[in-house]
Amino acid sequence: MFVLFYSVSYVVAASQGYSGGVLILLVDEAGSPLSYMSGLEVWAQVWAIDPGTIPPIVEVYRGVVSDGKIFVSARDESFRRVLEGWARMYPRDERYETFLEVFVWIKHRETVRTYPPIIINYNPLRAMGSTLYRCAMLNVHLEVDEGIKPVWVWQATQLSGGYPIWIPDYNLSWFSGDYIETPILMVHNDYNANGQSGIIFADIHIMEVYITEFKVSVGFDLNLAEKILSGIIPDIKIQILGASFSTCRRFENSTSILPGGKCYFFINAKAAHVHAREYIFSGGQMYPTGRERVDDYIYDVQVSGKRFAGGVKSGASPYEDQIFSGSDEEWLIISGTELSDGYLSPGEAVYFSQIIEYYDVYQQDVEMGIPVGSMAAKLGNFPTPVKNFLSRIAVSLSYAKTAVLMVPGTLSNVITSNVSEKVYCRVSKYHYITSTCYYKFKVPMGIYFRFA
Repeated sequence: MFVLFYSVSYVVAASQGYSGGVLILLVDEAGSPLSYMSGLEVWAQVWAIDPGTIPPIVEVYRGVVSDGKIFVSARDESFRRVLEGWARMYPRDERYETFLEVFVWIKHRETVRTYPPIIINYNPLRAMGSTLYRCAMLNVHLEVDEGIKPVWVWQATQLSGGYPIWIPDYNLSWFSGDYIETPILMVHNDYNANGQSGIIFADIHIMEVYITEFKVSVGFDLNLAEKILSGIIPDIKIQILGASFSTCRRFENSTSILPGGKCYFFINAKAAHVHAREYIFSGGQMYPTGRERVDDYIYDVQVSGKRFAGGVKSGASPYEDQIFSGSDEEWLIISGTELSDGYLSPGEAVYFSQIIEYYDVYQQDVEMGIPVGSMAAKLGNFPTPVKNFLSRIAVSLSYAKTAVLMVPGTLSNVITSNVSEKVYCRVSKYHYITSTCYYKFKVPMGIYFRFA
């Protein structure tokens, strides 16, 4: 399984004749709007998130894109309901953003391109009062590296006079509905082989003056459900996309873990795992293509004033078994840090930023792995083969401090200890790859650390 990363750039466009909503301009790799005049046929579908409903997915746009523009109007009944739902939860807050998930298909000559979702971030209050302009670049001609590349290229004869759409398979999807404890850091302070252990101090400090982002993980495969249900762990492509939810809030917690103890830091969040299938809609009938997709994301986080609701608890995370089954344990040896020998001696500490830089070697801004897949496996009503697949999927929490992304915090062996601690980290069993160079690298899974 490979995990693929890319970023979408948004620019402000100028336009007239729109009042309230989100206007998305689609351009090719040369910056030209996608239109019939360019010899292309373009279809689009847009999903929004209503935080107060289960399932939270609301289709707010579907149709032909004739001039390169997708306008999701605040006057549309479906989108207005979404905006009002967010406004009830955050009546005066313009600092947070939710997302639109935009799906695009392009027919070019004899082939059709299915693109990965385009994540469009927006603030609902602003979208209610004015039109927000966004621009996304797609790679259409497949001759250069610019723009979002398609996941699949298939023969246009499959259209049969119809058009493609994505439909959620709710039998294979899961939504938390309510806010649930979502672990962002887990620490075990085990005894070593000699029956010894020190005292570990762990702390996290996220400040509200910076943006905290929760990103979308999306995976693709042919006949994905059939493979999973037959017990096959599929070799799927996963992309880490833009933010599903972002806001400026504070989270400050710390604790000491005594010998033999465990703890986990958590926030209260709403999470989702979505299994979707691509269909061709033709003549009033739906025809499956076999192309399937899974989305995992955090779509809302509980807040209390300027703080994230959450805390730290002693004991094991409720999703620990699922996290263990979807990850491998590694001994952390990081040169240039106090973990250069793999041990934290009394009085030594390691910063999360040092651990993140060690794994994020190609600067993909993937930081704290949040085990949404493990949460779905634990709480969802799925057969065992589905649970085994889900336990391997995580989403990313990133903390934006100017142009630098990092989660501020430390793990330290208190100076009064007399035992050096060997430090282990759990990483996803899947390798992640970048979108341009296809370099493989590993990502911490749920930020789990074991000291022994």
